[in-house]
Amino acid sequence: MSRSKSAADINILDATEKWKQQCLLDGGSLFSEESLWTQENFNQLRIHFVENLDKGSGNFYEKLEQQLEPAPPEAKCLWAEMTWVLFLIVYRGVLKPETKHDQIRRVWEWSGSKLPDNHWALGDVLAKGVTNPGHAYHTSRWRECRFFITTMMSWFSLSSEDRVSLMTDPWDFAEWLDAQEYSQGRQFRHAFLYLLFPDAFEAIMSQGHKEKIVNAFSKKWGENFSINDKDNVTLDKALLEIRKRLEDEHSDTQVDFYSSQLKDIWQPRQPRPQPLLSQVRETAPLFTSYSIDSILTEGCFLEREKLETILQRLRDKKNLILQGPPGTGKTWLAKKLAFALIGERDEDKIRPVQFHPNLSYEDFVRGWRPSGDGKLDLINGPFLQMINTAKDDPKSKYAIIIEEINRGNPAQIFGEMLTLLESDKRNKAEALELSYRKREGERVYIPENLYVIGTMNVADRSIAMVDFALRRRFAFVDLEPVFGSVWRDWVHDQCEIGEEILSQVEERMNALNKQIAEDSNLGAQFKIGHSYVTPPPGHTISDPNEWFIQVVETEISPLLDEYWFDAPDTAQEAKKQLLEGF
Repeated sequence: MSRSKSAADINILDATEKWKQQCLLDGGSLFSEESLWTQENFNQLRIHFVENLDKGSGNFYEKLEQQLEPAPPEAKCLWAEMTWVLFLIVYRGVLKPETKHDQIRRVWEWSGSKLPDNHWALGDVLAKGVTNPGHAYHTSRWRECRFFITTMMSWFSLSSEDRVSLMTDPWDFAEWLDAQEYSQGRQFRHAFLYLLFPDAFEAIMSQGHKEKIVNAFSKKWGENFSINDKDNVTLDKALLEIRKRLEDEHSDTQVDFYSSQLKDIWQPRQPRPQPLLSQVRETAPLFTSYSIDSILTEGCFLEREKLETILQRLRDKKNLILQGPPGTGKTWLAKKLAFALIGERDEDKIRPVQFHPNLSYEDFVRGWRPSGDGKLDLINGPFLQMINTAKDDPKSKYAIIIEEINRGNPAQIFGEMLTLLESDKRNKAEALELSYRKREGERVYIPENLYVIGTMNVADRSIAMVDFALRRRFAFVDLEPVFGSVWRDWVHDQCEIGEEILSQVEERMNALNKQIAEDSNLGAQFKIGHSYVTPPPGHTISDPNEWFIQVVETEISPLLDEYWFDAPDTAQEAKKQLLEGF
């Protein structure tokens, strides 16, 4: 049975047929007249890539260029054509066609030659794609490439007759493919089979999704499909049987397992959980436990060890300041650290305060304020209020979070409280008399269970240096822009932005921050943090390129104009470098 296909599918499958004949069967090339698809050329890729893997952090193509540098030009051209095959099925929402073209050309040009212009293989065939192959297809591309290379080594060790024979039977080919080294768990295994045998295999790149579909329809129909979890071929045969039955039942509808109607069968949407004990919520709030694990889960890109160190410094010193360039998540992390310190997500045990140039001791600690009857009352400020709250509940921990602690005058705002902040003065014996007393002999101390967390923007030219008296009483932690695999994985999972686009964003931001750090008039404290290019969790970005363009034009570009106010051409060139290709 030949199933109906979209125009995008047909376009891609026609291109696959050319690749199969020119490369897999004839050992030729997609982009040239040379014989590139040969065992010798794949052996060169095995030597320089498979046996020289670099699994560390960093840009995939930067590492790949170094790995392939000693390889002959033919091997580099072959890698470019292999990349074309890997990209062929990838949906444009995950990887833009322009990005596919750029990466293929980039590798080809390492050979010292240029790709021919207007080649059919670089046209519409790469424009739409068929499916999202999954997150690991991009984050672990080295695994897919290793599988591809070793499989092709085995393929070209076969006689031409055996290759032709395998191409005539989808199930024989699938069994041969599954017997290859590194095939287990590879997304391209599924792509390979769909591209070559689209009437027998699904355009589904997830083994887990295939298993869910078969299990769901087995239950729905009361069928017992013969499936061996160690034999992927029987799973694919079961999928084909399910498809044929669905096509018989719904002859007027194209079967798509990812349509909402079918997906609700094998991956039903979970109902939103109802709040527990809602009838007593106001009188007995339910607080969830909170720890470093919670911080990491919610999108912190720091290493666990650093978080543990920061939290321990807060426990020991009782006063902590998070300092760093704009956009490094200082405010976000301060609140999460407070929850982790307390051990639960309890908003009533933290108090956020914003320092600013007009804030005074009278606003923050205690001062005279107008009352409703035209008189003045001595009113406790937020700091003294939190002190009293913490004293009344000594078994619990409390935190006051001071935003932009250096934007005001901390020494003037804290007054005598600056002395009481010291961790070894958190007891009644060290109590001091306040500037404004409510009664004779009143003395105040800061209890041990009240912690102070401040944030400090080190890039603001309008802020004076913090005096040594304040510095001695706080532990200071530097936060830097944090990109890398943890950031990419989180943004991809939460916002569905493709790995390739995130890699480009990371590369551009790192280059910009390097330029800023090396500028003698700026420095590392003016770097631009990851928060600028980290959408809110769960906020799906339908057009990642347009999203990044808007972020640059409305948030980053004005900041660069301010940084290089006396060198506007530098700011414009930096913006151009950020957006080039988007």
